[in-house]
Amino acid sequence: MVPAQQRIVVHVDVDAMYVGCERELNPNALLHVPVAVSQYNPYGKLQETSSEEVDKRLIVRPGKPVNVSGDDINGSLIAVSYEARAEGVKRNDRGRDAVKKCPQLRIVQVPVKHGKADLTMYRDASYRVLNKLVASVKENAPSSQAGKILVEKASIDEIYIDVTLVAHEMAQRVMMEERKDVVESEQSDDSDQKEAAASSAKYTSYWQDILHNLGAARCTTVGGVEEISANALAANSLSKDEIRRGSQFQVLDSSGETPLDSGSRTWWQRNLGDWSDLEIALACGAALAARARSDVASQFTTKTKDGREGTTFTLSAGISTNKTLAKLASGMKKPNRQTLINPEEGDTLQKLFHPLPIGRIKGLGGKFGIELSEKLGVATVGDVAKLSLGDIERCYPPSPDNETAQFLFNISRGICTEDVNDRTLCKSIGCGKTFRNHLALDPSNEDDIKKWTGELCGELTERLAVDRKENLRTPKLFGVSVHMSDKKRSASKSTPTPNSFERYSETAIKLIRRIAKPSSGSKIEGLTVFVSSFVEVADEANSIMAAFGKAPTRKVSDGTAVQSSWDKIRARATEKKPSLKTMWSQGTENMNKSNEERTDKSGDCEEAKEGSVDEIVSSSGIDPEVFSQLPPSIQAEIRMSHGNALKAGSSEKRRSGINGWLTQKQSASSEASRGDVDKASQKRLFAPSNPNDIDQDFLAELPDEIRASVMKDVAAHNRSLQRQSSGSSKRKKGIDSFFAPSKKK
Repeated sequence: MVPAQQRIVVHVDVDAMYVGCERELNPNALLHVPVAVSQYNPYGKLQETSSEEVDKRLIVRPGKPVNVSGDDINGSLIAVSYEARAEGVKRNDRGRDAVKKCPQLRIVQVPVKHGKADLTMYRDASYRVLNKLVASVKENAPSSQAGKILVEKASIDEIYIDVTLVAHEMAQRVMMEERKDVVESEQSDDSDQKEAAASSAKYTSYWQDILHNLGAARCTTVGGVEEISANALAANSLSKDEIRRGSQFQVLDSSGETPLDSGSRTWWQRNLGDWSDLEIALACGAALAARARSDVASQFTTKTKDGREGTTFTLSAGISTNKTLAKLASGMKKPNRQTLINPEEGDTLQKLFHPLPIGRIKGLGGKFGIELSEKLGVATVGDVAKLSLGDIERCYPPSPDNETAQFLFNISRGICTEDVNDRTLCKSIGCGKTFRNHLALDPSNEDDIKKWTGELCGELTERLAVDRKENLRTPKLFGVSVHMSDKKRSASKSTPTPNSFERYSETAIKLIRRIAKPSSGSKIEGLTVFVSSFVEVADEANSIMAAFGKAPTRKVSDGTAVQSSWDKIRARATEKKPSLKTMWSQGTENMNKSNEERTDKSGDCEEAKEGSVDEIVSSSGIDPEVFSQLPPSIQAEIRMSHGNALKAGSSEKRRSGINGWLTQKQSASSEASRGDVDKASQKRLFAPSNPNDIDQDFLAELPDEIRASVMKDVAAHNRSLQRQSSGSSKRKKGIDSFFAPSKKK
């Protein structure tokens, strides 16, 4: 177990990622020039655009007519290239103001869909870039420890990587080679050989590889020992908001080709014997980061029509012993550089960390940062470091639920115990929109509420379909967050996730009504729909009937079509060809049929009719191509189901849920042996009777929708049983035979 103060954490940030996405799509117009990406102007003429419409979205370019009219040009900038930052352009600048600062500026408007910014292409780019980054780190790590690398995606363009075990194993190898060289030197009688061996100890072969082949010594600034220029000192003093908006101080002193300062070069050129164990491990972490950044830059290189080459995505990195210092380091040299901070290095913390405004530290911004400044009388991290733990505890008394004082005491000394959580998936997915000034929504306006909940829920369900396909998970909670105009208050309400996409909007409206009362006189200035509490779902490879319906595809930034989750399920379903007898014995068909019933928007499916393939697929929603690829036995079963329904002359809809289908199948198979049974008896015979009789392990494997249907039917049946006389017999058959725990032999 490596002590917390010996951890090696890398923080990587994609430089101006939104600009990189646009340059990847339109290099001829945007490479090597000042570029900004703007939000659409909500007061302008809102038009939907796709990511592929690059010329239409390039709304401002020097010497060319503006692509949009009126206020559309004056949207707020959400991303600014470093060429534009050098001219003083910042995030949140308005389009017209930005052009005044930088006449050569190109402005690209984000794609618009559902009446708001469509960030799909940027999310896709984030996935591709960060995946390549992590893959490179693992490829260059010792194979024995590569699987123990921890990765935490912090946002769309930043990531933490814990390489502690990898870096320390690399450091151990370096030190073993050094000791071997020293032993050989001591055993040699020849003075010339001793001198040569001592010289080789300065750079062993593996150490040489780390410093130069992987690139740690070529591009890593060492915080605390560097010769800090006036620009670098100014950049280190920027507030969090100034860093977020961008500053020319982050640009003029930074370039991927700029040689290291003399202080950093001297640090890297020391004899190996002068390095501490932690310094060697930090250098190994820096080497992994340097190679990964280089690999990303090489993969995302493009060329213009006139032959100019350029990199669309560059990365800045920070390497240190914890998340707080690693994030601080990554922001010190941008773009396309990396910085190492060793908190044990002399007065490093005093030089780099203590001068920072307290708002630069995660958790110390916003209202709490203001409160902290007032209560403790502090403005910088160094001010907090001067206080004793007792001084801080007087303002923030410790308790089992409140460790604020200890946190402040530790963080001001560069101590951060927060783990890198091995998580690359977001905990929640949300879609929101702001309604400013006269655009604010009146809660009594039903049409506006329905329109925007529909738009937001439409985007949310599209993202959920993709997320389910890629990550095999589904949310348990659905909620809305509403920002009201009166007292600028916000409120959120949540509920279990609706069991069909069509009900998201309906549920959202109900939740909004619980927050925004039409009679309140207050208006809605912000609206967000979100899901959270994700749980894993089975890959549904055996869910054949659920795979029949055609599913839409979506476009990503490279123009290729990406199959929806149901396409993947269909592909898997057609690969497996179990017999119907096997499927029935495993209790699979009940799940399959329940899935089919839920594909109908109304929640009920009509009885299928016997006939041609076209008639079957048209009446049941089955994809003809998938139907044709099914095993003959399953095709025959589907045809039989249609034929039975036609013979029975049934025109009424089936009872929804898993039990209705089981009732039909079980009764059909048993009529020959026991005679006709009335429908009421069938319901009693084949409905589940007690949730405790259901195999909980098997139930947990079911998709959420089916599990919910089963439990709903269980509850309904129990209510029916309670109404019966106490002397009536209660028989457990049907679904119980599928779900009952297997008996031990």
